[in-house]
Amino acid sequence: RESAFFLGLSFISFSLASAFGLFYLFFETYSKHITPRVSLKESLRSNAAECLSFESAKAVERALMFARRQKTPQVNSTHLLYFLLEDNPDLGFVFARLNIDLKAVQKILLMSIKPSRGLPFSSPFWQQEEIIWTDDFLSVIESSILLTEKHKHQQVKHTDLLSALALHNETLRNVLIQADLRQEDIEHTVWWLENLERRLAIKRRFW
Repeated sequence: RESAFFLGLSFISFSLASAFGLFYLFFETYSKHITPRVSLKESLRSNAAECLSFESAKAVERALMFARRQKTPQVNSTHLLYFLLEDNPDLGFVFARLNIDLKAVQKILLMSIKPSRGLPFSSPFWQQEEIIWTDDFLSVIESSILLTEKHKHQQVKHTDLLSALALHNETLRNVLIQADLRQEDIEHTVWWLENLERRLAIKRRFW
C-alpha cells in the first residue's frame, strides 16, 4: 500500500511538472508572435496562470497534451475548440441560442483531430520533438486577449476564447456561414450568457 501511495504521488508530481513545462513552452513561443500593444500580454509572459481563467487554462492544457500524441506534435485552433466545448457545458447554451447543433459540430471537430496512426509519445515532453504552434492557434490567443480587455474581464475567459475561435477557426466559421450567422452573433450571445449569469448571481445573494 505504501509503495502504491508513493507511486501515485510520483505520477501526480510528474503530471503537474509536465503541464507546467508545456505551458512554459507555449507562452515562450507565443510571446514572440505578438505585439506589445495590449497590457495584459506582459502579465502573460510573467504569470500565465493569472491571465487564463481555470476553464481557459484547462482547454489549452488538454489541447497541448492531446497534440503530444501526434507523430508531429502540432496544436491548432481545432484542438482548442474541441476541448473548450467538451469541458464547458454552459457554452452549449450559446449554440442552442443560435440554433446550431452542438453535437454535430463536436463530431466534425473530433474527426478533424483524430490522432494519426502510430504509437503515441512515451518519452518526457522535454525529450520530444518541438511542438508546432499553428498561426490560427496563435491568432486565437491574441484575439482572445483583445476581447478580454474589450469586455473588461480580469482573465481570458472561456467565452473570450470562443469568440476568438469564431474569428479564426475555419470549422466554426463554416458552421456560422451555413447558419447565416457571423462572429458578432457568437460574441453577442456570449454577452447575453454572461449577463444572465451575473443577474442570477445577484439574485442568489438575496435568497
